Amino acid sequence: MSTVMAEQDLPGLLIMGIGGTHGVQESLAALLKKHFSVITMKELLENKKEVGKKIQCIFVSEFRPTIDQELLESLPNLKVIGNSGVGVDHLNLKMISNFGVRVTNTPHAVADSTADMGMALMLASARRLVEGSQIAVSPDTNYFAADWLGVEVTRATLGIIGMGRIGYKVAQRARAFEMKILYHNRNRRSQEEEQAVGACYSEMEDLLQQSDFVMLVVNLTPQTEKLIGKKELGLMKPTATLINISRGAVIDQDALVEALQNKTIKAAALDVTYPEPLPRSQEEEQAVGACYSEMEDLLQQSDFVMLVVNLTPQTEKLIGKKELGLMKPTATLINISRGAVIDQDALVEALQNKTIKAAALDVTYPEPLPRNHPLLKLNNVIITPHIGTATVQATHMMAEEAIANMLSVLNCQPIPSEVFPQ
Repeated sequence: MSTVMAEQDLPGLLIMGIGGTHGVQESLAALLKKHFSVITMKELLENKKEVGKKIQCIFVSEFRPTIDQELLESLPNLKVIGNSGVGVDHLNLKMISNFGVRVTNTPHAVADSTADMGMALMLASARRLVEGSQIAVSPDTNYFAADWLGVEVTRATLGIIGMGRIGYKVAQRARAFEMKILYHNRNRRSQEEEQAVGACYSEMEDLLQQSDFVMLVVNLTPQTEKLIGKKELGLMKPTATLINISRGAVIDQDALVEALQNKTIKAAALDVTYPEPLPRSQEEEQAVGACYSEMEDLLQQSDFVMLVVNLTPQTEKLIGKKELGLMKPTATLINISRGAVIDQDALVEALQNKTIKAAALDVTYPEPLPRNHPLLKLNNVIITPHIGTATVQATHMMAEEAIANMLSVLNCQPIPSEVFPQ
């Protein structure tokens, strides 16, 4: 009896289903049931009037359930939609907001992968991998210069600014490189935590002056906006590298450009900028060997065309019959953005008629394609099932973060990852 009462006391959570093709994984459903009284779409549709009153939250996973006006009107007590994943282009944020419902996503669920990226950027910068790759493949390269050298990460000093979950994981990885680890954080870690990764707390000024690599791992707040400016860059070693895996606005980018041009610091490695993407300046183009091109020229000249745009009304069916007709007959079209960016009927025709050679698609519209869709019958197409976050670890972490977001709304607490209508 007490178990039944406890379940009834939990807030109602709507999910698409459990198991099967479209349902939430059974292990995730078990996790959700610890915090919510879980209700499936089938149960809602069988008794919409009574069951709809119980639902306070919706857990959206893999774009399901579909959030439309009819559904929202049937849920008078709905408070929050917790999206499992970062992208929310499948949600009509303005419509949802008009119902007084909050929306959250899970941008912080992948702490391990972010920490990995921080280490990758540090290693790539230290060993000059981007420059080296360009030299290795350049048609102008006749020999490899003996004095073209990088620096070692092993036993260097790493300064971590922001020792939260991600910063601590960076420290764990850096310890394996026998690095001296300094960190600065709003709250100092316990002595046990410091000893576990070999990290020493440091004031910001000392950290900047001593570190060979400075890694930014802070949340963007009014206090951390332009945390690193001209003064801070001036404190760093001329041989130091600045690495940013947090948010672009944490750095005064004008000051960073000046510091790099004047060799105040040696280098920077940035996974984030402000805005994203940056406007393409001549310096940035030269740094990666990129040339700005009008769309028509790009399509006519490229052997591979890769789509990496957000889905907006302006980019829907960006690539259609006209654009495909401009491409080389030997060209391949690659899409890692959103399926609706391509006019798929036009793509089928272009592939069948060999207007282009091939296509490689991680995204389609809809997902999955109907089993009789002509794209599935062509041998010059590779299709993967939108698998960027399709790992056991990532799905569980996204579910946990979505739970935290939804509970924050229900408990009137600050929401970690709220999404607002534009």
